[in-house]
Amino acid sequence: MLALAPLPANAQQFGGPGGGPGGGLGGPGGSLGGGPGGFGGFGNDGGIPETRMPGFAPQGVGPLILGPDPIEPARPPSPGEGGAFEFPSRTNPAALPYAPSTDDPLQGLQLESPLKKPELLVSARLTEDGAPIASGVVWRVYGADPGADGKLPLVGSAEGGEHSFELDPGSYLVHCDFGYASTTIHAVVDGGIERESAVLNAGGLRLAARNADEEQISSEKLRFDVYMMDYNEVGERRVVAEDIPAGEIVRLPARRYHIVSRYGEVNATVRADIDVQAGKLTELELEQNAAEVTLKLVNAPGGEAIADTRWSVLTPGGDIVTEGIGAFPTFVLASGGYTVVAKHDQSVYSRDFEVKAGSNGDVEVLTSDLDTSSEMD
Repeated sequence: MLALAPLPANAQQFGGPGGGPGGGLGGPGGSLGGGPGGFGGFGNDGGIPETRMPGFAPQGVGPLILGPDPIEPARPPSPGEGGAFEFPSRTNPAALPYAPSTDDPLQGLQLESPLKKPELLVSARLTEDGAPIASGVVWRVYGADPGADGKLPLVGSAEGGEHSFELDPGSYLVHCDFGYASTTIHAVVDGGIERESAVLNAGGLRLAARNADEEQISSEKLRFDVYMMDYNEVGERRVVAEDIPAGEIVRLPARRYHIVSRYGEVNATVRADIDVQAGKLTELELEQNAAEVTLKLVNAPGGEAIADTRWSVLTPGGDIVTEGIGAFPTFVLASGGYTVVAKHDQSVYSRDFEVKAGSNGDVEVLTSDLDTSSEMD
């Protein structure tokens, strides 16, 4: 333990007369390490003799820091001076007092709600409990009130599956097309999101045909027509869909239909009735009895076809089935017997031939088959 000797009497006073001017603790010029004779002063006028000990520093006494004069503490008002106590201001006197701005923020920039208008979300189903149709739907949205022209105004349209329309509040008619099936629903839009589902009560029909030889016909000349079962005022069936290629799925309202298969454009035609069920794919394969025949006028079997030839195909009774012009016209003919007549320059040639279902091939007419019994104009 380090023992300290008692201070001399003239050095034990803190800021008293023994310290002299600048010698008191906290007095003017008398801070720690202050003037002559003060506490911590080093000198010969009653101060502590300068003594340095390695590794020892009195606690609470920091190093001398040079710089601007310290801020003098605010002095409380003395009794009788009056006035309230005020803290010294540490704020720049030039700073303006805060006041909220009265200007509109971001003038000229219109901030809108992400949901600008109420939404109408529509979906279509084949049946009441079916899944929503993902594609192939055509939507048209009409205002419920006619315009000046007496027509309902079209306010929106879209293609695909489910779709969302942003609409003004009001009443609308939503028309949904899916192939040849369609329906219209009424929707009222108030606010937020309104959901509507159109039930089409429809199914699919896929058509195909095979020949009598059991081979499926893939020719582009094979087409189908779909008719209603009832007749119009002139006694004809109402057409639903025409010229449908084989293998294509036709979307139809659920009911019975009359189907016509046309192989070529002459006389290879078969018919059938079929029921289309809602939510299901119905497949119909019809049997054709026909073949593709190419006609040629040649000088010898297997010879080159002669151009500029006019052709007529007749029934055995002499009725015209079809006609054509060229070196080798091709026709699809129903199975059966026919007579072909060829005219080149002023000469007329003919022969009989037989068509067998599925037996596609050439029918050659020789120039030696001169027909002297008939003429072609």
